Amino acid sequence: MKLQNLQNRMFIPETHAIGDSSELQQLMAELVMSGPLSLERVARHVGTSPRSLQRHLASRSLAFRSLVDTVRLQAASTLLRQTDLPAQEIAGRLGYSTPSNFSRAFVRWTGQTPRQFRQAIKS
Repeated sequence: MKLQNLQNRMFIPETHAIGDSSELQQLMAELVMSGPLSLERVARHVGTSPRSLQRHLASRSLAFRSLVDTVRLQAASTLLRQTDLPAQEIAGRLGYSTPSNFSRAFVRWTGQTPRQFRQAIKS
């Protein structure tokens, strides 16, 4: 889905209404591959302020950080399955400052290192 279409569906100027969390996750999945996911960046793409986006998420008992983790896990899993990119490059693409930070997060999410995950898929 194109970002402009998603923006139009998620932002209604009169009410600042944002669509459901799956639409927001879809937008974030598109954005994660082109730079770090910050609250400010996502809010800008949705067409609202960071604080309004936070309020919207809080009203649905969601935290921005947990959405970022979900999107990063999905993107990392896809990249590990479908490419031969080294974990270091995947870490950079997903906005991690170091490969070790990415590896720790991946272990927290899956119980496996990126290398173990990739090996399990290939066996």
